[in-house]
Amino acid sequence: MKHIGFIGLGVMGAPMAESLLRSDFEVAVYDLRDNAVATLVAGGAQPAARLEELARCDAVIVMVNTDAQARDVVGRLIACMREAPPPILCMSTILPASAREFGAAAAAAGIEFLDAPVSGGPVVAGIGALAIMVGGDPRAFEKAKPVFRAMGNAVTHVGPVGAGLTLKLVNNMIAISTLPVVVEALGIGLDEGLDLTTMVEVIKASSGNTWLTDNWEQTQLFMRLVLQDPAQAEPLMQTGQKDMELVATLCDQAGIDAPMLRHAITALQSQLDGRLIANVRRLLDTLLNP
Repeated sequence: MKHIGFIGLGVMGAPMAESLLRSDFEVAVYDLRDNAVATLVAGGAQPAARLEELARCDAVIVMVNTDAQARDVVGRLIACMREAPPPILCMSTILPASAREFGAAAAAAGIEFLDAPVSGGPVVAGIGALAIMVGGDPRAFEKAKPVFRAMGNAVTHVGPVGAGLTLKLVNNMIAISTLPVVVEALGIGLDEGLDLTTMVEVIKASSGNTWLTDNWEQTQLFMRLVLQDPAQAEPLMQTGQKDMELVATLCDQAGIDAPMLRHAITALQSQLDGRLIANVRRLLDTLLNP
């Protein structure tokens, strides 16, 4: 697999496509936004005027935002692929049930399909160090592994189609629920006169350690991204809320009772009125002006 088609150049998709270019893959890109395509083309990508053109690639990555968008894109790809069709690597965060549906439709058309959602955020995507959890046929996974390795440093096959997304949603439930708690807790410490850097160093060695504190440098980069580029902040917040709602839908479909999830969604919604951003700004101001 050398020539990769890439659909969806958003907050996560663009740096992922850039990682492929840095690893010497030939990348053809498609997005509804001309400026997003132009940025990648300036970095060495090839533009695709129509999504269907990507059916000639060695593999096609789908990195759109919603279930409905994935349904449209995957459906169009399956419909236009003919002899020796390339595998479809769906890296969007959507419902596992949708991935299983797409996988069945692809298999009926003789097309390999993998669900391969990612974790790590845009900063980690920019350095090609994402965690990628893959569901699907193990043989298809082995063939696609070099492509995934160009974008992530923790690439794991976790089960059949849909398993990658199930694990991604469980992971995001933890990560997204943790963010406002960590920010609020550090704010309490500041109110009580504690030094922010000292708090983080002690927490890293204690039972309250989280990914955010354990990877504090990346967390600071994320906070700067959220505050310095308002165009990035809103989509990130909306994506977090969307992922939590996807977990709730998964639970509803499976008949799973998840009271802590429901509480976390309610708490997160109350934070999206600007309080979370204000708390993040306070932490960053403290770091810049100790």
